[in-house]
Amino acid sequence: MPRNISFFHTQKQIVNQTKTVTRRLGWKFLKTGDTLNAVEKAQGLKKGEKINKLCQIVVTHVTFEPLNAITQEDCIKEGFPEMTPSEFIDFFCKAMKCEPDTVVTRIEFRYVMFMLGCVKCGNYETPHVDDDGYAFCEEHKPTESSRYIDTNKVSEFMKSKGYEFKPNYGADGSWIHPGILHKPHNKEPRYVSLDKSVDLYIKHINGGG
Repeated sequence: MPRNISFFHTQKQIVNQTKTVTRRLGWKFLKTGDTLNAVEKAQGLKKGEKINKLCQIVVTHVTFEPLNAITQEDCIKEGFPEMTPSEFIDFFCKAMKCEPDTVVTRIEFRYVMFMLGCVKCGNYETPHVDDDGYAFCEEHKPTESSRYIDTNKVSEFMKSKGYEFKPNYGADGSWIHPGILHKPHNKEPRYVSLDKSVDLYIKHINGGG
């Protein structure tokens, strides 16, 4: 089961997918390929409060370095293009109660927009993604009827067809769900369901367009 990793201070950046690096105290056990559940907060929940899952991410690189080694480029990757390295260090130290020379774990990651559960058991946990964009649960293994779809692949395909992935916000500004935003010529953009997008992608990889 993927671990939960909190993005309480940067949930907007995660929802907008403008953050691809995070610095942490601890987390030294992580390795490339680990899947994590990005959540609003993982600890300190009030009675009756549930974990708010934002998305899934996959670790692509892990290093250890002093906090004050951060560069301007990494401020951008952290989701703070407006900050200088000094400003980011101050922000991090206040939030995490540490010193500028504290050694942190630098985690680089990519987004898994959403994973469809196994049609046999509905299991969403720890999918193993292959080179074709499929993944499978441990119990059922990779069969035609028990494969997941990696929707990073779906997104790439839909973009090639004139669609663009955008977060879908409600009237109050709250995030509803990831959607595929269609931008047809001379028409208002509209959201297309993920299910429909997956159906089109499956048809495509099976030679149907």
